Order: sequence, then C-alpha cells, then structure tokens
Amino acid sequence: MPKSAAEAEKKDAQSFLDKMAKEKGAQKTESGLIFIEMAPGSGATPQATDTVKVNYHGTLRDGTVFDSSRDRGTPATFPLNRVIPCWTEAVQKMKVGGKAKIVCPSSIAYGDRGAPPKIKPGAPLVFEVELLSIEKPAAPPAAARGVHQPGGQAGQRSKPNHTSQRRGPPGGPRQAPREQSCQSTVSGISPNAIPSIWRWSSPTAASGAPASCSRRGQSPGARPARAGLARATASRRVCRTTRR
Repeated sequence: MPKSAAEAEKKDAQSFLDKMAKEKGAQKTESGLIFIEMAPGSGATPQATDTVKVNYHGTLRDGTVFDSSRDRGTPATFPLNRVIPCWTEAVQKMKVGGKAKIVCPSSIAYGDRGAPPKIKPGAPLVFEVELLSIEKPAAPPAAARGVHQPGGQAGQRSKPNHTSQRRGPPGGPRQAPREQSCQSTVSGISPNAIPSIWRWSSPTAASGAPASCSRRGQSPGARPARAGLARATASRRVCRTTRR
C-alpha cells in the first residue's frame, strides 16, 4: 500500500518538479536537486563535514508549511552530513550570507516512506534556506590534548581523572550521558517539529537526532563487558596460584 501511494504521489508531483526546474536561475543536478539562488553570499562555502547554522522554511508542493526554523525564531545548527542528501548537496553550493530555494525530489529526501503524518510517501519538499555561518569545531579539553598541568613534571602528558569525570564532586555537575552530549551537535530544532532535514535512514531520525548519538547505547566512559570478564578470570587464576 505505501509503495503504490508513493508512486501515485511521485507521478502527481512530476509536473510540479518540471515547473520548478524552469524557474529563472534554476539549476538541476544529476541527483534531481533543483537549486535556485535567491541572494548570493560573500563568505566561505561549507563542506559536507562542516557544521552549519541556518534558517530555513519548509513547504510541500501545495504550499503547506511543515517545518520552519524561521517561524520558530531560532536558527538550526547541525552537521551537514547528518541531514537528507538534498540538503548536504544544496548547502555546499551556498556561501555564508546567501539565500537559496531548494527543491528536493523524494529520492533525495524521505523516499517512499515519507515522514507521516505531514510528509507523504514520495513527496517532494521545498526549502528556503539562509546560510548564517559555518561553526568552528569545539576545542578538545586540555587533559585530552596532554597539556602540562600545574604540579606535573615537565614534558609529561597528564592523565585525565576518569573517576572524577564520571562521578564528579558531591553536589557538582555529573558527566552528561551520550544522548544529552550529542545535543551539542544540533540546536534550534523544536522537539515537536517534524525532523524534516534529518536523514530518513537514521535509526533515531524520528527523535530529530543524528544516528551517531546512539552508537551502541553506551556512555562515553563505558567499557566492554568482555574486558571486565577477562580481568575477573585473570584475578581468579592469581588467587589459585597463591593458594597452591
């Protein structure tokens, strides 16, 4: 049933895509992306591995708004390689400060599955995008870089205190679990908004979070159970040898 619904939607949407491809200044790429520059930018051009800050306004082919950071009044920040292919390709054609309209056929958006209830299977999407900035990656902590700490020996790499990082002082901040720390890679997405730009193939796309945020479901400080089992076995052997 979803397959036939997607095929029907794609057939009905073809005339819309053909019309958009004929608009003034429209560029159609091999993937089917239709890119229309609205205002040129003067800054840098992002790469797929960059994190960008944007304002966007997403509509269906009938003009229905399904997601808009512009309407929420909060720009969105996210890694460019964690969104639907249409966005990854289109934003790399922009410069900071620029605005563009991008039309995404379903093949590079949400495919035959769609994102119900607002985005039908096989539906094309239209976005007006303003590229605000390319975000600089956060610097690693001093301990992770091996920076000399006061009280240590010169030339010796300091070791991070894993115990204090995990537990923290009484009443002090605790280390955030992976699900919370991953929120640093994305902001400006309303919890109730359609995750219209996340990869639909992501296992956590329904929550609006990148797939990397739930890797194995482990916290950063977690160690494999097998390693702990090996240490316990070695300890038993030592005890047996001592008794003999």
